[in-house]
Amino acid sequence: MTIVIPPALEATLARRAQVLGVSLEDYVAGILARNISGSVSMAREDLERIVTSETPESQAARAEAIDQLRQLRKGVTLGPTLTIRNLIDEGRRL
Repeated sequence: MTIVIPPALEATLARRAQVLGVSLEDYVAGILARNISGSVSMAREDLERIVTSETPESQAARAEAIDQLRQLRKGVTLGPTLTIRNLIDEGRRL
C-alpha cells in the first residue's frame, strides 16, 4: 500500500518519530492502528511493539545521554556543611 503525504506533514511526522526513537513507518503504522475502527482489530501487544520499538541508534543515543549525565553529576555536592538531613529538618520546620 502506498500513502501519499504532503512534504510538510511528512517532515512533522518524521520529527515526532525521531523524538520517540522509532522509524517513520512504525510511527505512522502506530497512529493508524490506534485510530482504526471496529472491524479490524490489532492486539495490544502488537501496538505496543510498533510504538515502542527502538532502533540501535536510539538505544546508543540514550546510553550516551545517561553517561553524560553521570559524568556531570560527579563531584556535585551540597557544600561542606550542608547535608540531606539538614535539608529534611529545615523542610519540617517550614
